[in-house]
Amino acid sequence: MKCLHKEFKQELNIVIVKKSNLKNNKQSHVVFFTTDLELHFEKVIQYYSSRFQMVTELSRSIEFNFRDAKQFWGLEDFMNVKETPVQNAANLSFFMGNISNIALSDFRILNKNINFGIRDLISAYRANKYVSTTLKLVEESNPNFLLPDVFDIIKSLGRIHV
Repeated sequence: MKCLHKEFKQELNIVIVKKSNLKNNKQSHVVFFTTDLELHFEKVIQYYSSRFQMVTELSRSIEFNFRDAKQFWGLEDFMNVKETPVQNAANLSFFMGNISNIALSDFRILNKNINFGIRDLISAYRANKYVSTTLKLVEESNPNFLLPDVFDIIKSLGRIHV
């Protein structure tokens, strides 16, 4: 259907797909938008369904960076309403996503596991913090205390991929 919205000045071609789950009798809806008013609904569904197969590596990277910024770095959670704070929060989320991708590539090489993800990286950094803080406390009370390979053992505790 072709629709107008008071906030959007251009007419939109909207496709609504109703999905039914036979196991629990629940229904969900997926809404697709396009500015191509002549595009048939089947093509709109086909384009959205195959977007990860058809996009370039750069577009795929943008999709995943956006997902990571929302899921891990607060893009979805900030409560700002003014332009500058919104821009700052969005930029910080994407900056953290880029930094984590750089750290993740080094982390995968260091640990010889290409399956490591951001959750594994976050877990390792958190474990580093816990271990270093704990060892500082132990060292203060007993300077002769030494635990071999304690960092590697504790860092692996919260990982998803071992």
